[in-house]
Amino acid sequence: MIEIEKIDPALLRKVVAILKTVEPDVITNLRKELRTELQPFATRIASSVPQIAPLSGMAHQGAKGYAPPRAKVSFTPGGGSKTKARLLAITLDSPQGGFQIAELAGSRTKGQTATGRAMIRGLQARYPLVPKRGGRFAWRAFLKSAPEIQKRAENIINNKLKEIERQL
Repeated sequence: MIEIEKIDPALLRKVVAILKTVEPDVITNLRKELRTELQPFATRIASSVPQIAPLSGMAHQGAKGYAPPRAKVSFTPGGGSKTKARLLAITLDSPQGGFQIAELAGSRTKGQTATGRAMIRGLQARYPLVPKRGGRFAWRAFLKSAPEIQKRAENIINNKLKEIERQL
């Protein structure tokens, strides 16, 4: 998830509400443009995740088996809490739970069971967590791309606002 700090979420929500009444297609076009421009980053982040199970015990078709994730970009200018709105999100979703488990195992606890601790040790030996930030595969790739993603998103939003100003 990227939070663009330079854009006031409350102001953006007001602008979106006005635009929905005046020009409803503008928000739809902005979403499409953001998805189109940022999907390559999301795909690159998803491709940094191993395509096969990182540990042999995860290579099964069960609910907690491992399957590589799919990347998705979403833009929700009207949603979020009062303090910060989640404007732009890059989500990686997998049909099975193994990806989420492998990505975050050991990021908050050292494991609750002997099996969990062994899994975390095996993952740490091969794929260490990002220190004090969590995540093994996707989070590391996201942190490398984050400045460029944020810059691109800000440019798209600012260009769209300039275009709207010209039309008004």
